Amino acid sequence: MRIKVISFTKKGIELSVLLKEKLAQIYYKRNRVACEEDIFCKLFTVCKNADSLPPHVTYTNESLTSFAEDAFKHYDGLIYIGACGIAVRSIAPFVKDKFEDIPVLVMDEASNAVIPILSGHLGGANRLARVIAKEMNLQAVITTATDLHKKFAVDLFASDNDLRIEKREGIAAVSAKVLAEEEITVCVEDTVHPMKPEDDPSAYGDGLYRNFIRLIPYEKNVPADILISSDKERSNASIVLRPRDYVVGIGCKRGTSADKIERFIEEVFRENGLDENRICAIASIDLKKKEDGIHQFARKHKIPFLFYDAETLMKLKGDFATSDFVKEKTGTDNVCERSAVRAAGEGGEIILSKTAKDGITVSVVKKVVRIGFEEDEKDYYKKREPDEKKEERKSDNGIIYAIGIGPGAEEMMTAEASEVLEKSDVIVGYPVYLELLPERFRSKKLLSTPMRKEKERCILAFEEAEKGQTVSMVCSGDAGIYGMAALLYEIGEDYPGISVEVIPGITAATSGAALLGAPLNHDFCVISLSDLLTPWEKITKRLRTAAEGDFAIAIYNPSSKKRADYLKKACEILLETIEPGRPCGYVRNIGRKGCEVHTCTLNELKDREVDMFTTVFIGNSGSEIINGRLVTKRGYRVE
Repeated sequence: MRIKVISFTKKGIELSVLLKEKLAQIYYKRNRVACEEDIFCKLFTVCKNADSLPPHVTYTNESLTSFAEDAFKHYDGLIYIGACGIAVRSIAPFVKDKFEDIPVLVMDEASNAVIPILSGHLGGANRLARVIAKEMNLQAVITTATDLHKKFAVDLFASDNDLRIEKREGIAAVSAKVLAEEEITVCVEDTVHPMKPEDDPSAYGDGLYRNFIRLIPYEKNVPADILISSDKERSNASIVLRPRDYVVGIGCKRGTSADKIERFIEEVFRENGLDENRICAIASIDLKKKEDGIHQFARKHKIPFLFYDAETLMKLKGDFATSDFVKEKTGTDNVCERSAVRAAGEGGEIILSKTAKDGITVSVVKKVVRIGFEEDEKDYYKKREPDEKKEERKSDNGIIYAIGIGPGAEEMMTAEASEVLEKSDVIVGYPVYLELLPERFRSKKLLSTPMRKEKERCILAFEEAEKGQTVSMVCSGDAGIYGMAALLYEIGEDYPGISVEVIPGITAATSGAALLGAPLNHDFCVISLSDLLTPWEKITKRLRTAAEGDFAIAIYNPSSKKRADYLKKACEILLETIEPGRPCGYVRNIGRKGCEVHTCTLNELKDREVDMFTTVFIGNSGSEIINGRLVTKRGYRVE
């Protein structure tokens, strides 16, 4: 999502930089953006009094009207850090309607509030305001009535479910009925499926929205408040929502223009009797992710441009048109069909095979249309918060949860990990990790394999999941950091009906660092000294590179009975570059009984005895021991 930000004062500049930093840490997706990517903020200021501008901030002397015009043409959002009046006057000439406008927000430079002033629902301004408010500890000032009263908003529902709105004039009438708590009738064609069983409108009975939504039979000439149908002959409702269910796969020569792409897609759709209004996404191989023509086409039609690597595309099963030439050039034998099938997801059907002309190939895949009704705004935000980066779970059957249980103490296990373990039927893990589980989980079916039987352990988990069991694979720390998550994904290729979801945990690097002080407060790396899966030569290279790069270093698996001298060897390698007095520390049994915390120099560390339950920390050139704590300075001026 490309966002243009304008500030007017020194304080505003500082706030814009902080905004960019905060949003860079989270993922926020709006259904109608040009690309699926991290939020990208382009920062501008009209302040002439700043002594020097921070990186990424550009001074502009163009008129605010021209500035806003460019944002409406080339960006997906616009944020003013200043007065609402300035924003309103500058965007006024370009405001059309809620279906075309980009989201516009205003932040006050005192860091009190963020106000969405345009395109709250369809553009996503309200939701973006809540994200900013959460990340920056501000108040989101939301003024739309359905949001204030936590009521069903049909335009937001349409945006979230990739439904195109027809008979737009009906939105006001339906919203009025919602606010008056009158019954809303919904008619849904048979080819549209609920996102999950509890989202089926036919099951509505209790709940904030459900008392006022009633599903009626999909029969001709039956009027409704809301009709969801792809049949153009059906329009007997106050609001008609048309599914956008076509994914266009594309391959093209480098530098192909947007106009050429547009003309070819129009020609293909016209000749095959397809409706361009049903396009929901465009997809290709990642080699084309910087292809400006595709990006321009996607931005013009307000659809996501999705791309995938060749390995991912080649793993797809199906009947695809193949080309040895394309495979030699790209790594996959077909770009347009495979990318469209991948983007459409499970159940996608190729309705137009590869079609080529003048260096462009196009295919069309019809995806399965699924809709979801959220229960209330609070729950919706909790489920969809971008920094949580997780999808709503369709079902516990057919899923293996890779769970990081943290260092060992129950209080250091995340609430999400505890919640998933509670509802698990089977828990699989290395025996030591199973022993760390709280007593209340011991009554569940516990399965384990010994060290070096990790593959067998994963297969065991998949076999249990195939039986319809809810399965959790537990790992100490975080499952994606020297854990089982990657192996589960690899083995999962042989179990297409089972999905894997990672539940994060607190890894030893962060939990151990907290006990020592703040040793990882600047750029750092994590290196394991275990050479069971990684050659010692590669570990040696990583140690030398980390030392030369002046990284703070966290070392996992520093020693064992068979590798008793590995930490000593590692310290000797580091001492080739780092001075002997470099502050270091190590923590044993983090979060468990008998926890030990020690600080020392690198030269002293070389001769310390540690084990597999110890995490070692090497400071960088800016690290110090302050009041007994190992602290790596960030570079702030302390006067």
